[in-house]
Amino acid sequence: MEITDLSLADGGILGEVIYYPANLSIMATQMKCTVFTAQGTVHKSMNYVLHTTPNGVAKILLGSAKANVINRMYADVPWPETTMTSSDGTIFKYKTAPTPYDCEFFLDTLKQEYVEIM
Repeated sequence: MEITDLSLADGGILGEVIYYPANLSIMATQMKCTVFTAQGTVHKSMNYVLHTTPNGVAKILLGSAKANVINRMYADVPWPETTMTSSDGTIFKYKTAPTPYDCEFFLDTLKQEYVEIM
């Protein structure tokens, strides 16, 4: 799949700005929950795990200055990984939950585990 446009994630109270492929927003409105990682643009030392919601918005699941924690959390998501490529050759990786329920249940559990170890 090719990245054709970008969306802006909900940075919440952090005031973070994170751009991600608009294709994931479209998938979210089709009840396909995706999980991906990104680096902050406001807080450049921060890395985030984000997920899309049914209204097509990405929300931050967990943020950390420790990239290894974010990478490990993303690796713990058991769903298949897919890639998108932008016109400039940038590769974007994401994982898609089998169902919206799996997304909600698994991500809530995973977030609790990682908040406890941070």
